Amino acid sequence: MIKQHTTALARGSFMAALLLLAGACSQPQSNEPAPANTETTPTENMALQTGTWRFEMTSPGGPLPFTVTILEHDGGYKAGAHNDTEVLPFDTVTVSGNQVTLSIDHYESQFTGTLDETGTEISGEWTKLVDHTRTAKLPFTANHGDAMRFVPNNKAGSNVAGTWAVAFTQDGEPSGEAVADFRQTDQKVTGTFRTPTGDYRFLEGLMDGNQLKLSCYDGGHAFLFHAELGEDGTLSGEFWSSDKWYERWTAKRDADATLPEATNQNRITNDEGLFRFSFPNLNGETVSHDDAALQGKVRLVSIFGSWCPNCNDEAPLLQQLKQDYSKKGLAVIGLAFEATGDTARDTRALKRFAKRHKLDYPILLAGTKDKAGAGKMLPDLDSVLAYPTSLLINREGKVVRIHTGFNGPGTGVHHEKLVKDLRREIEKLL
Repeated sequence: MIKQHTTALARGSFMAALLLLAGACSQPQSNEPAPANTETTPTENMALQTGTWRFEMTSPGGPLPFTVTILEHDGGYKAGAHNDTEVLPFDTVTVSGNQVTLSIDHYESQFTGTLDETGTEISGEWTKLVDHTRTAKLPFTANHGDAMRFVPNNKAGSNVAGTWAVAFTQDGEPSGEAVADFRQTDQKVTGTFRTPTGDYRFLEGLMDGNQLKLSCYDGGHAFLFHAELGEDGTLSGEFWSSDKWYERWTAKRDADATLPEATNQNRITNDEGLFRFSFPNLNGETVSHDDAALQGKVRLVSIFGSWCPNCNDEAPLLQQLKQDYSKKGLAVIGLAFEATGDTARDTRALKRFAKRHKLDYPILLAGTKDKAGAGKMLPDLDSVLAYPTSLLINREGKVVRIHTGFNGPGTGVHHEKLVKDLRREIEKLL
């Protein structure tokens, strides 16, 4: 599980078409660029039905459903996964004979399956790179024309809308705290969990009697939440992530629930307030904190990974800030800690990440995602607690603000506040 985390980009005709088709799923609002053109050989391939598909992954906690819209495009197909108001485009959709693959490339996350003779059902396996030692795997099926995420057993559901104080446990021991923000219309429930290091992005599901069910697939995450609302008003449930992670959780209504302040979790270890770095960019050229090109500028440095969904939420914001403030003296730099430790493979992932989000600020390959190892690569920071972590550095080269984690667009007003506060701090320094 990833415990960590924009400004909308232009969408184009594909996203407009997805919005029209998605009424049964939600009214989507995407923060991702449109996927790349599909490469297919139509004369050799079966026809893939367009419209809404219900995907169901077989997770250790049971069915993990979400919906996907598939459209024809330039002789092939494009697709987007729906979670609450987000439509997340797949980079590629390929059909070869009766074999179908939907991929999100920089995550190395893909669905590979066999299309039945009617073109309306796919069965196969989802895989996603975890690190150099492991690839996550889950079976899946997909059915055309089914827009129902979870199928309710009861007509009436209890109401869980509001703010909840959440406690997670693993093997009977406390494993984390969170604040859950839920919205509910009839039986449909949407929302997210905010933690001290980020958020769980866009969750969607339903209240089935007193049973809460939520899920999310966004390329990096495959989340499933179940909980029961007790007579005392407490939620008690379970959480599964991908093919292995499991926690139990409880929640109590608390409109005033808060988390530790994100700017108070990390500190600089030297008396001068300096943050020094020197790593290769994606062309293999070394970039350092004391390069002439950075001197006299305000610097916004992000410690991130292309594999991290919260970092994918942060990247478009960083690009927008660069666009808005670079002429006034802001420099944005990304320090990437990647999944495999294979320089060529990690560089490819970062190039795909930059292409997907249309980034033109420098990205440096700093190491692998193990937090203890990352901390050793950045000795001026007391530790790496979360991806992303951002540092704001003044024109004199001194760190004035460290923000641990990220509240992404799925957190609504909390994301808006983060963006507003960051802009205000940047403008002060400029």
